Amino acid sequence: MITDKPSYEELEHKIKVLEKQVAAHQQAEEALEESEHPFRAFLDNLGDAAYETDSLGNVTYANKMGEIITGLPLKDIIGKSFLPLFAGEHQKTAIDVFQRTLDGESPEYELTFINGTICHFKNEPLRNEQGKIVGVFGIARDITNRKRTEEALHIAHDHLERRVEQLTVELTKKSKQMEQEIQEKKEVSKELKESEERYRTIFQGAAEGVIVADIETKKFRYVNPAMSRMLGYTEEELVRMRVDDVHPKEALDMVILEFEAQAQGEKTLAESIPCLRKDGATIYADIKTTNMVIDGKECNVGFFTDITKRKHAEQELRERETALEIQAEELQEVNTALRVLLRQRDKDKIELEEKVFLNVRELVMPQVEKLKKTILDARQKAYLGVLESNLNEIISPFAHRLSSKYSTLTPTEIQMAFLIRDGKTTKEIAELLNLSGRTVESHRQSIRMKMGIRNRKANLRSHLLSM
Repeated sequence: MITDKPSYEELEHKIKVLEKQVAAHQQAEEALEESEHPFRAFLDNLGDAAYETDSLGNVTYANKMGEIITGLPLKDIIGKSFLPLFAGEHQKTAIDVFQRTLDGESPEYELTFINGTICHFKNEPLRNEQGKIVGVFGIARDITNRKRTEEALHIAHDHLERRVEQLTVELTKKSKQMEQEIQEKKEVSKELKESEERYRTIFQGAAEGVIVADIETKKFRYVNPAMSRMLGYTEEELVRMRVDDVHPKEALDMVILEFEAQAQGEKTLAESIPCLRKDGATIYADIKTTNMVIDGKECNVGFFTDITKRKHAEQELRERETALEIQAEELQEVNTALRVLLRQRDKDKIELEEKVFLNVRELVMPQVEKLKKTILDARQKAYLGVLESNLNEIISPFAHRLSSKYSTLTPTEIQMAFLIRDGKTTKEIAELLNLSGRTVESHRQSIRMKMGIRNRKANLRSHLLSM
């Protein structure tokens, strides 16, 4: 097959046409570069990362901020797939939004680079002159700090929510406690009011006089009706008076010393304090005190017990004691005289006993001996025996012991005790004393009782012999 070859002129013409086209293309590229230069400069200085990819996902452009945000140099980014730039769990989302952009969408989303930087992305389809989508253009804004701030705010918000909830619970509890405290305070206030009324009633109705005095000024602040009655002043008059207005002048130094000692807590009771009534009479009181603060003032609360009657009674008692002491001295003198007389009586008694003893022994007993030598019948002999026995007992120690120890024995019982001691039977005693046997037994029983012999088996004669 034979074809016509272009001539030299035709080739030269085509070359010139091509040269013109190349020149025009170069001019267009230069014009494009010049038009793109401000745009590139803008992107390079943009505060966000700008990027372009082709339809396969290879990065064809990235500005300087892309290097900063990803932490990788541009040479490791441009010309390579965008996918390794993202953390594994974010790569699926990156592929999805890339495909959606190629499909004509303009998605906005958030992804995290492998260095941990979190960015907000906005993609736009990249089209050629014919409007065909040939890649992706996008802007990535670093929102790591914002995210961390949001996370911190979220944590803080959660913490705040929990704290608010906790505080709400605490405030609710506190509110209930406050309500309870308020109720308790109301009850306490009510009780205090009732207590105040009770104490006021007690204060007003107390039998003892009560004065509340300012320790510093010694001026009376409160008095009760009993104190008013005790001193004869009205309550209004007393609250205008001072301590030194209700005591005798001659006792003021002592009263002031007692008041100050009580005010300093050195003592709580002042006894027998003279008080001056409105009518000029002096009464006496025991004053028991306690200190307390009233309206910011140190006060001395004194409880006055009127002891005037007791004081007078004590004076009368002292006078009676003095009189009794005088009487006692007189009685002592009389008692001394009586003791002298009793000693003299005892002495006279001893002398009398000695005289009786001598007279019986020297005058009577010789006559009894003479009678015993005369002719006597049995009855006379018995009487003589009794007489002799009694005389012997009179001058014997037994008679003295018996009469002194058992002073309640009658003369007949003493005589019978001698006969029992001598071993006389009831019948013999009855004949000697001319008594019946029953009478003798009655005397024997009386002697036993007076001598304290309770046991019936105890022998009366043995007891008498033991004396």
